[in-house]
Order: sequence, then structure tokens, then C-alpha cells
Amino acid sequence: MSTGMKTVLVIVAAAAALAITVFAVTERRGFSALFLNALGGMAALFAVNITGLATGSVNRWSLGAGALLGVPGVISMLILDTVFK
Repeated sequence: MSTGMKTVLVIVAAAAALAITVFAVTERRGFSALFLNALGGMAALFAVNITGLATGSVNRWSLGAGALLGVPGVISMLILDTVFK
């Protein structure tokens, strides 16, 4: 992956993290929703890992994506894993 592409990905990830943080601070139940989303994403990633649907191991990037994006993030990772094989 080129340096320019890595820079773009870091900027997008930082913007997503900033948007999630703003949501958590401004909404009344933001932190509890954020926590439940992260818990659901990690549970889904654990279930995928246990069932053996993912060929690779769980690493810090997939765990972070599962926690940040929740269940839709885990499903997206499964689809991308299938498409790029």
C-alpha cells in the first residue's frame, strides 16, 4: 500500500473517531450506546472467530474495527475477506 493511501486511511479513521466522540459527548445516552456497540461488535467478532468463518486470526486492527463499527463492521470485514480472496 502506498504512503498516500495510508495517509488517506489514517485521516478517514481519525475523522470517524472524532465523529463518534462528538456523538458520545453531545447525546444524553451516548457513552452507553457507544459501549453497547463496542460490546456487540466484539461479541460478533468472537462468534466469527469461534465458528471459523474467518481464515485469519483476530488481531488488534480487526478487534478495533469490530469495537468501533460494531456488528456491521464485522459483517463488512467478512464480506471484504470473501471478495479479496
